[in-house]
Amino acid sequence: MPSPAQRRTSQPWAHSSRVVTWNHVGVGRSDEAVELRAALRRGLIDSVASSGWREAECTREDRSRLVGLIRPLADGFAATAEVTLTLTIPDDPPVEVVDVRVGVAFEPLRRWWPLLGEQFALSLLEISALRPDSPQADSDDVDEDRARLEVSSKREVVAAVERLAAMIVERAVPYAERYTSHEALLAALDAGDSAQVDLRVPALLSAVGRFDEAAVALDRYEPPATSDVFSRREPRTAYQLRRWINGLGDASMLPDGPPPNGWEDRSRPPSFAETGADVRARREAVEAVRKAGRGHDRDEVRAMLERELAQRGVTRSPLELELTLDHLWDTPAERMRIGVQGLKALGRFGLGVAKVIREGELPDLSRPQWLEPPEPAFYELPRGDRWIRLSLEPGIDERLERIHQAAPPRVMSMAAVSAWLQPEPNGADIAVYIGRDRVGVVPADALAAYQPVMQAATFREELPILAARLTRRTEPPGYLLELALPPS
Repeated sequence: MPSPAQRRTSQPWAHSSRVVTWNHVGVGRSDEAVELRAALRRGLIDSVASSGWREAECTREDRSRLVGLIRPLADGFAATAEVTLTLTIPDDPPVEVVDVRVGVAFEPLRRWWPLLGEQFALSLLEISALRPDSPQADSDDVDEDRARLEVSSKREVVAAVERLAAMIVERAVPYAERYTSHEALLAALDAGDSAQVDLRVPALLSAVGRFDEAAVALDRYEPPATSDVFSRREPRTAYQLRRWINGLGDASMLPDGPPPNGWEDRSRPPSFAETGADVRARREAVEAVRKAGRGHDRDEVRAMLERELAQRGVTRSPLELELTLDHLWDTPAERMRIGVQGLKALGRFGLGVAKVIREGELPDLSRPQWLEPPEPAFYELPRGDRWIRLSLEPGIDERLERIHQAAPPRVMSMAAVSAWLQPEPNGADIAVYIGRDRVGVVPADALAAYQPVMQAATFREELPILAARLTRRTEPPGYLLELALPPS
């Protein structure tokens, strides 16, 4: 039986008449689309408030979700509703509602979603309000006329709100009232034929104080066999659920909010003015080093370049610094040749993309299991745009070569990998691992940036995961390993 989280992952694209397009670089934030979503959301909240509904306060902001709603029932149960949208790139009107899901929640368990995961943030059990009320309610037989709801302008908002509110009022409470007892809800959650345990079952058992039964049910759980970012979410829930069961629901374990989202991108694209000033400052710094760096070794020249950039308020990743040093004294002819080689490489990349599109087969981007962070490395950090160079373990080139070869995707000589952090026994240093391999330590001058992350993860008895880049270098030969800095 698919979980609500799994259905929400796939549902927004399942019955959409629109196509997600990638003809723009980046995500265009259309003010008109943002205003339409805000008007729909506010109108729907106001429309159903008189029927006892309110916005659910503990769901993460998500552009594919218009709103999550909840209506208290008896004995800690509640009816729920969630309206989801088609996610399009660029973000332009019309705003299209792709599904309205109604469900049931158990409030004592829902309050634990910051620890257990987003699948517990709203509905424990749900169906689509767009489907007929039948035993096959979760099939793909959708009333397309009813399902299609596009809002292109503000004058269409009122009619759209009326339709959405009618669906929620008509379907949500009657559906939820079928499961307003622990046994009815447990029977529905455990109705599948699979021997694999649904994590909602031990979670609900523990939420009603049946911790011994919850522990027995959780012992049947087996993590997914796949290796990707999504496959870590279930094992994380199981890990935190076991802590909760062993602690007999100790409320002191509950964090103030959910952990960071590993898919969230907190890098900030620079403005045109910032880009121009940055380019000028970089050119000035490089020119200064080009004049003063003759006769110095590479480490000395690198330090000179770092100082010149810092004086001008410019930051560069370790890899960008190395590439600059590689070509610091190139002649114009050499620069031209390198530019031509870059264009050829870009052309080969484009041909590869075209082949994927033509053949309709995506490359296998899964990682071998030995490259995956082990339990309890579950605390995923958002993506940012700042990197540091790691101090590598001596004599690990063979291990780094094995990691580099096994880690897809590789762009030229750079491989993207997931690293995880663990405090050293001395309590001051932080070791860095890829898979089971200890590859280095966080430099002393960067330790302060990681301390808040380490403390937040420690509260959950987890270890941080974050992005790393492993690049094979030819001059000097060896590997450059960069670690993402936590977004500020």
